[in-house]
Amino acid sequence: MNDDDIITIQKNRVGYFQFTLKDDDDNILMEADEDRSYVHGHGKLIVGLEKALEGHKNGDEFTVAIAPTDAYGEHSAELLRMFSADKFDMGDEEPEIGMTFDLPSNTGFHRFRVVGIEGDNIAADGNHPWAGMTLHYDIKVTGVRDAKAEEIETKMPIEIEVPGIIGA
Repeated sequence: MNDDDIITIQKNRVGYFQFTLKDDDDNILMEADEDRSYVHGHGKLIVGLEKALEGHKNGDEFTVAIAPTDAYGEHSAELLRMFSADKFDMGDEEPEIGMTFDLPSNTGFHRFRVVGIEGDNIAADGNHPWAGMTLHYDIKVTGVRDAKAEEIETKMPIEIEVPGIIGA
C-alpha cells in the first residue's frame, strides 16, 4: 500500500474517533472511549474540532487546543438573564441550580441553565457551559470511510461501521 491508498478524513467521508476533552487546568470535561462518528464537512462538530480532524487517517493520535471562537464562542453577558418563576411553566418541578429549560427565540428555541435562585426570581445563563473556554482534545482516529449518498444527504452516519474499514 502506498501513500495514495491511505484514506484520510475529508468532506463527505465518515470519520470515527475517540477523545478526552479537558479544560486549561487539565480537568476532564468529557471522555469518549467508544467511537464517535460523523460525516465530515457538514458542520456537525464544532468548527475547530472538524478542522483538526481533517486530513487525519485511521490510527492517528494527536492533541489539539481549540480557542473559544472555534468552539462555543466567548461568554456573553447578554445571555445572563433574570426571570420571574411565574413567567414560565416548569411543570411539577421546582427550579434547581443546574437544571435547563428552553425558551422561544427568533431562531426556534434557546436553552438556558439555572445558575441562581433568589426568592421568586431565577438567574439563568444562556451561554453554553463551555463558552469562553479553550478546549483541549486528545484524539485517536479509529476509522475513515467514504460516506454513502444517504449519509451525505442527511449529514449523519446511518449505520454503525466497524472502525478501520475504508471505502463504502
